[in-house]
This record gives sequence, C-alpha cells and structure tokens, in this order.
Amino acid sequence: MGQMVSMESEIFSYRDALEKAKKKGDDTKAMEAASQAFIQDKTMPNMINLRMQVNKYHKVPKCANQIWLGLASPHMNIADVRDYGLEYQMPVVFLSGACDWITTAEVTRTYCEEIQAPWKAFDTLEACGHAPQLDNPKAFCNKLKKALNATNSSEM
Repeated sequence: MGQMVSMESEIFSYRDALEKAKKKGDDTKAMEAASQAFIQDKTMPNMINLRMQVNKYHKVPKCANQIWLGLASPHMNIADVRDYGLEYQMPVVFLSGACDWITTAEVTRTYCEEIQAPWKAFDTLEACGHAPQLDNPKAFCNKLKKALNATNSSEM
C-alpha cells in the first residue's frame, strides 16, 4: 500500500484555490508567493507552505490530521509513483479520496488507465481527502476487501 503524489495536482489545486480566493476578494499574495517558491524548489517545506495556503479553499468533510504522519515517516518524500513505470506484475487497486486535492481522483484514474497489470481497478471514497484509509477507515476497508475479492473475477 502506498500513496500517490502528483506535482500536477499541486498546481491544479493552487489554480483552483487562487480562482476561489479571487472570487471572494481575498488577498492572494501569500498564496502566489508560496506557489512560486514551490515551482522553483519542490521541497517538503515549500509544498507544505503551499498546501497551507490552498487548503483554506478546499475543505474536506472527513480529513485525518496527516501532517505528522508524513513528517514522522522515514519513507516520506515527494516521489511520484509514475516514476516507477507503467508495468506491474501483480494486481493493482487505487482507492482515491473524492475530495483529494493533493492527488486528484482524475490524475489517479488516468494513471490506472495507463498502467499494465494482470488486474487493476480504480474507485473513490466520497467525502475523503488524500488519506481515505484514515479519513474513513471502515469504508476504505470495505472497498479494499471488495477489490481483493474481485482479483479472481471482474466484479469491480
């Protein structure tokens, strides 16, 4: 199990939040500066600063506190799963939060369509953000069980 990160989603999220902020008449200077810093130097501190600016405009109904999980993990980095290639020798399932502005469901769905695997599936969890397994563990487990059961058939 892993999480997908997409640099395109960071920019998409920023553009959407910027548009919402401008419509509300909010000052966007800090958000624009955070975006420029992230574009110039894609480091964790710059990404977190950008997310702090855009998250005001992307409320997730069910959202676990993920900052410490990411910062405390020895595996945390800003790698893009697509760097691992498009061919998998095992079944692959993507369960994406419908309210994920970090890696949008559309980016994840597109990647799922592009990969080659013996079996693959994509599904979303409503009202969840980037960590649906934390935002709604019960629904996540139900969908994961369904996917695991479907690997021998084509139910999903």
